[in-house]
Amino acid sequence: MSKTASYRLPYRYIGKFLIAMALGREREVGEDAASVLAAAGLPYRVEGQENVPTEGPFALIANHYERPGLKVFWGGMVLTAAVWSRIGRSPRWLMTSEWYGFRLGFIPVPVALLRWLFRRLADVYRLIIVPRATERAMGRAAALRAILQAAHEGSPIAFFPEGIGTGSLVRPPEAVGLLLLALAEKGVPTIPAALYEEDDRLVARIGRPFLLKAEDRHQGNSFAKARDEAMLAIGRLLPPHLWGEYAMDLKAALERGGQFT
Repeated sequence: MSKTASYRLPYRYIGKFLIAMALGREREVGEDAASVLAAAGLPYRVEGQENVPTEGPFALIANHYERPGLKVFWGGMVLTAAVWSRIGRSPRWLMTSEWYGFRLGFIPVPVALLRWLFRRLADVYRLIIVPRATERAMGRAAALRAILQAAHEGSPIAFFPEGIGTGSLVRPPEAVGLLLLALAEKGVPTIPAALYEEDDRLVARIGRPFLLKAEDRHQGNSFAKARDEAMLAIGRLLPPHLWGEYAMDLKAALERGGQFT
């Protein structure tokens, strides 16, 4: 795909969503993602789909790849469709509660309106809302309980740890490590995935699952270590020009252990 190509959601999909939102009907996000990708003509390639476990919960994490004309949700849809076609179940995506500075052309969209829209979107697709503001400790605790409950029920979880970015890795908050360790304590493995563009296609490269060391949870800097271990797993799947803040760590790992994939 051209690095300047622009993609938009098909109008008929938007219409179906608005009807479902108005009627309060749930829709299958994996099925819709596959349909939207086909209708939009987005060229993409999935690698490592066989690494997705066919049974039990897992936490799928990916880098926040986007550019003008290609928003991060396109990569999310590619991963969702890949999981759906592999196991017949869709991951439950974690979603921010707010989006600041969003505009329709020159018109700013009120945060309150976006907050309402996101909650309706979550209802339709069984997403898990995670409060964005750091001071909302109670809301974040409730979100963690909802995530753990979903995993207990066998649902895959998916999210973009960085929350923001354009593709080159940035260091997420330590809360990402807390979440992944909490899931690891329940036996839930982490699956890294890399999103990038190559040969005019959006590539979703899925790595092998691994289990973070849950016994380290109560040691000093355990959350930061778990976060970085997860991000390095994503980085190993990315081309070097997207290593970003983890470039030095990944280069050191490459020198110590030779070529990694």
